[in-house]
Amino acid sequence: MPSDGASDDVKASTPDIHPSDTPIHRATILQMTVDELDTMLIAMRERRMTQVNKLEALAKVRADDSILSIYIKLEKSIARSRKLLAAALAAEGKLEVELRKARLLAVECSTQ
Repeated sequence: MPSDGASDDVKASTPDIHPSDTPIHRATILQMTVDELDTMLIAMRERRMTQVNKLEALAKVRADDSILSIYIKLEKSIARSRKLLAAALAAEGKLEVELRKARLLAVECSTQ
């Protein structure tokens, strides 16, 4: 009998199925060999790990996004703080000039 290429691909992609496993009479774990059980467990673990890896990647993206938004807020806060500091230093300089003028006027008043 000639072999169909498509059916070979399907057989290669599906895990080994117990020979007595049919849609009506399912094979039980007791009928499977150790190798068949190992194959089944490996397939189950791979399916679970695929989902776990996807969830971990999603969590990492969300964490990175959260860290990025916090970093952007931090940068903006630092910029606002620098502006306020510059304004405070300028105001302090003006205050110092006004205090010197007041001292000079006080000295002038006391000498007269």
